[in-house]
Amino acid sequence: MKLLLRVGTAAVLLGVALTVNAEESATPTYRSPADMTVEERTAIMGLVGEYNSCVYKEGMARVKDFHDIRQAADAAMGACDKAINALHEKIESFHFEPAFGDHFTHHAQARAARTLLPELAIKKSEN
Repeated sequence: MKLLLRVGTAAVLLGVALTVNAEESATPTYRSPADMTVEERTAIMGLVGEYNSCVYKEGMARVKDFHDIRQAADAAMGACDKAINALHEKIESFHFEPAFGDHFTHHAQARAARTLLPELAIKKSEN
């Protein structure tokens, strides 16, 4: 009876161990942004530069189309969705935490808007 109980207990423990291992392998492992290589940082910052350039060009091209410069900025940022999505996808491809990619792209968008608005105000005042 003791042998049967031990075999049964061993089978249950083995089942639990397999379940835990399956759950651990199903959970993706992410890298810390602190582990970012120079090449990764260069690629990310290059895409940030492309996004900023896109937002600036689109904003300057659209400022005359809107009464409010904030609307021109919104339109410019909307026109540059492909650029910000490319940045987010690049960050994801490096296997960083998804929250890092979300936060980084949101910060890049906010910074682009803060930089663009004074430029649009100057351009709008020239008209």
